[in-house]
Amino acid sequence: MAGVLLLISLPSIPIAAWSARDYAQSPVSYAIMLSQGQLQFPPAEATGPLSPAVALGGVLLAGLVLGGSLTVLSQRHRGMRVRGQATPPQSPPKGRRISLSHWERVGVRATAAGLLLLAGLLVLALNDNLTAWLLGLGTNWLFGLALIGGTLTAAALGGLMEMTLIRPLYDRPIYQLMMTLGLAVVGHE
Repeated sequence: MAGVLLLISLPSIPIAAWSARDYAQSPVSYAIMLSQGQLQFPPAEATGPLSPAVALGGVLLAGLVLGGSLTVLSQRHRGMRVRGQATPPQSPPKGRRISLSHWERVGVRATAAGLLLLAGLLVLALNDNLTAWLLGLGTNWLFGLALIGGTLTAAALGGLMEMTLIRPLYDRPIYQLMMTLGLAVVGHE
């Protein structure tokens, strides 16, 4: 059902695209024209039969349907039986306790998803004004914004990598030693 919703909704969302065969309409030529003060915006892409707001709602609904389906499937597999016996409940590893209950974790995730959705809708509503403001800035201000954006993106990606890739290694001390020695070698080189 989510796939059908996406097939209906996605063609109506205006997505910028360019052809590699037409160099005059490539990002490189747009950057050169912008630096020379001759930027002319390309014509807006024609959207499908739905308005962009309805198409965005369809994509959001498809995401909700897909997320709900995956949640139901994961809950279904938790109670699977192996050779006629129910799987025992999993306890946290020794020395580590679970600090948040299931519903608290769901609340944190729902809040984060809601904030991301709100930020996306805000950018969608202010897209034209934001684009005009950014094009009106000088190159020094744009460079400063790029530095701030790059720093925040690197911090977010570093935190995500620590939580997903490095934190599972804390369970075994030998992995901590190997990672420390590896980082020392990389830092030395």
